[in-house]
Amino acid sequence: MGDTIVEGLDVEGMRHDLVRVGGESRLCIKIVDPQMGTQTEINEPGPCVSADEVDRLVGKIGELMAGIDYVVLCGNVPPGVPVSLYGQIIKLAKANGIKTVLDTSGEQLREAIKSRPSIVKPNVAELSELAEHELVTVEEICGAAKSLKQYGADIAVVTMAGAERS
Repeated sequence: MGDTIVEGLDVEGMRHDLVRVGGESRLCIKIVDPQMGTQTEINEPGPCVSADEVDRLVGKIGELMAGIDYVVLCGNVPPGVPVSLYGQIIKLAKANGIKTVLDTSGEQLREAIKSRPSIVKPNVAELSELAEHELVTVEEICGAAKSLKQYGADIAVVTMAGAERS
């Protein structure tokens, strides 16, 4: 799968500088039903990543930081990767004067936000989990989003994914 990804990037003329790992890249499939307006996701688990591979990734990220303005961290880390990885990258970026955008959930969000990302983008369900209670009203959601400033986030963007719609 990794070779297929590289071939696709090459065909599109997109620059890439990847860190290869021993396991197979995961495959994620999204099935959209335009008539019902629904989407089904099938997400394989990622490969188990070794500590050495994580170290090589952090080193590569550090090398690639020259001349950039933002580092964007999205999704969940694969098995074997410590939940502290995003926080480590945020600290590295800040030490180099680079702003960070964080879009993750669960323990990774709880851990990484301690490193004070510039922008954090939880959805309502993720923000509710962080607040440790269900956020229902707009006032509750806005209040919880404002509380993200205590973690040093300059900007909090909350999406409605995961929220009940009526």
